[in-house]
Amino acid sequence: MVTRPDDDRATHAARIALWVCVPVLIVVSPVAIYGGEILAVSGATAAGQALTIIGYVLLAMALIGMIVLIVTRKRT
Repeated sequence: MVTRPDDDRATHAARIALWVCVPVLIVVSPVAIYGGEILAVSGATAAGQALTIIGYVLLAMALIGMIVLIVTRKRT
């Protein structure tokens, strides 16, 4: 049985977390942006603006996560 160093396990765990979180963020962020726009149009401008901003922040987090996954991919 081959054992890996702790750092390699932590790196692997972080990459798995990114592979799970990035697709979720990619799906959730447009929903938040669109929901915020609907709220803003329907009259709840403060809540709509807040939800839209949260959606854009989530989208930025997804983009950063994708960049990290691309930069740190294993070259075999």
